Amino acid sequence: MGIHTESLKRLSGYRGVYRRGAEEIEITGIPGRAGSVGDLIEDVPAIDIDAEWLFDPDDLRFGTERFLPKEKDQWIVEIKGQKIKFLILPGSQTDDAYSWSNGFRSLLRVSTKSRGLVSG
Repeated sequence: MGIHTESLKRLSGYRGVYRRGAEEIEITGIPGRAGSVGDLIEDVPAIDIDAEWLFDPDDLRFGTERFLPKEKDQWIVEIKGQKIKFLILPGSQTDDAYSWSNGFRSLLRVSTKSRGLVSG
């Protein structure tokens, strides 16, 4: 993991929970591109959000086992006091739920969709 990745995480990242089934970890995700339909919550789209999140591949570990994002994993993140749950889904341009953000494979670009705020 490089200094650039750590700076991005610190300056632009959001702490959240990455979940696969019963397993979960707390990591930092960096917002990528987003599009939405619906209301805004303090300038953050609240419903029908198609978004890409960037993750440090070194952070994606359950215990000592590294993993790559896969369809139906979840990313739950709090943005400006509102908890939003994203479902990991393949992007429109690919059959995979992720792609590498660059040739150096320093970050994973993960395709997500949210249907709104987490209640409760």
